[in-house]
This record gives sequence, structure tokens and C-alpha cells, in this order.
Amino acid sequence: MNVWLSMVMLNFEAANVVALRALKLAAGGSEASAEAQLMATEKVSAAVEALGAIVSGASPAQVIERYRELVAANAHRLTACAEAAPLAGPIAG
Repeated sequence: MNVWLSMVMLNFEAANVVALRALKLAAGGSEASAEAQLMATEKVSAAVEALGAIVSGASPAQVIERYRELVAANAHRLTACAEAAPLAGPIAG
């Protein structure tokens, strides 16, 4: 895949994860606190991994694809959590 297209896709995919995380954080409680901690840990870990890959000779496309894998895993996890425990019931009319 073209590196520019991969970057655009990463942007949209990451925005989706941001929205899913915002919903989880807005719900509050211990799950929100755990998500905030996980988010911070993941960001540092992903940055260290990317730096290591770059130093080892990885191409920008390889680094972007790895980030897309990590973002996809988060989207899958957060979507599964949202389906298992909806944040709100139906809207009363």
C-alpha cells in the first residue's frame, strides 16, 4: 500500500479509537481509570517500538503498518467492550 494512503488510513483508524476511548473514559469508574493507564502505557510502548524499528532500519511504511496493527487491536478490544456493556439504554421518547 502507498505510504501516504497508509498514513491517511491510520489517521481515520486512530480517530475511531479516540472516539471509542472517549466514550469509555466518559463513563468513569474503575474501567475508565484502567483505560487511561493502559492508553498512556501503550503510547510509550508504541513510541519505543517505533524508534527501535527505525534505528534497526525499518522503512516509514513498515512503522506505519505496525501502528495500524496496534490501532486495529485497540479498536477491536474497545468495540468488544462497548458491545458487552453498552454505556446507555435506549432513548426514551
